[in-house]
Amino acid sequence: MGKSRPEDQLTDLLRAATDQVARDAVQGSGSISAEQFEHLERLARTVEFRRMAQPKPRPNRWFLGLIGLTFAIVGVLLFVPVGETEIVIEVRLEEVAFRLAGDDGADDPATLRQTLLRRGTNVRMLGVSGAQHVRVRGDRDDQWPPEGSHVRLRTRDVDQPSHVTLSDVVLPAGSFIAIDPPAAAGAFTLTLGDADIEIRADMIGSVEMTAMGAGSREETFSRPRAATFHTAGDHIQLDVEVQDLSAVRFAPSIEISAISFYGSRFGRSYTSSILSGAVYLEELDGEVLELRRGQELRMDSFTGSIRALRLEPDSIELQLQGRVRGLETGSHGTPRSLMPTWLEWLASRHGLSLFWGTAFYVVGLIAAALRWFRLASA
Repeated sequence: MGKSRPEDQLTDLLRAATDQVARDAVQGSGSISAEQFEHLERLARTVEFRRMAQPKPRPNRWFLGLIGLTFAIVGVLLFVPVGETEIVIEVRLEEVAFRLAGDDGADDPATLRQTLLRRGTNVRMLGVSGAQHVRVRGDRDDQWPPEGSHVRLRTRDVDQPSHVTLSDVVLPAGSFIAIDPPAAAGAFTLTLGDADIEIRADMIGSVEMTAMGAGSREETFSRPRAATFHTAGDHIQLDVEVQDLSAVRFAPSIEISAISFYGSRFGRSYTSSILSGAVYLEELDGEVLELRRGQELRMDSFTGSIRALRLEPDSIELQLQGRVRGLETGSHGTPRSLMPTWLEWLASRHGLSLFWGTAFYVVGLIAAALRWFRLASA
């Protein structure tokens, strides 16, 4: 055993002397002599003087550091958003623009292309502008139309039903797509670009063909004839008119890497095209954030897919699912983040663990605080 401290030895000596005086008093006359009392008093004073001479214990500064750490943790949990979260957006828009996902180093060339529009969309009118190469295979032998023309194909039901049918619109990875608002008459505009793109339409029956600089002509096709439009790296615009907008069949899933809910309607640039909708925060048990008309919504580093895309008179409806590293609303000058904070994420995903961890931490903090104040007041 280690050697005891001097103050402990003095205390033991005082205790032993007190016990001895007590035994003598019990065994004797019951009185204490003046010499014994004086001896005990000197020992007691010596112990007290020794205790008073010792430096007072100071409260450890680690408690102040613990308080600062606590505030820092609370601040992070309350105000710092998570780095990434999963969202689902269901929204009605006036117009929308998005970019197809890139190849991400894929080895299979088939994965570098995606279907936007599915085969079988019958149109009453198809106008194509911006194509660098146009080929319309009619029954005549002459070359028509001239290269680079703006071409319009319109069905004319004369003796039999006529059709202009779009084939699959398949686009390379990274292509840009913009859809302008459909009109009540079933017309909408589709802009495609930033990639090598070819559009094909099959014609049968009576079709009026108009080309800028080449006039109009009408032909009747007894069997399907193809019209092809090609552009490389530039933009091509399709003006489409259909009998029923619900007949326009987009692919059931379109992988994208960016999307914009802004447009330039009414002559104003960068105006929110949102009519209504909602954002669902999947990692917060589907918490719903309602979107109002004209509300701004911006996403950073989006990766995901369009799960549904439908055209309605005067609006576009889409459902979007994916992950974002940033989600905010409000103007650029006063943005407001919609990303979950770490506290919200922990409460939703690890609620029980967060409760018990907080409980133990608070109890430990209270115990440390009581000890610190006791030392400080000693």
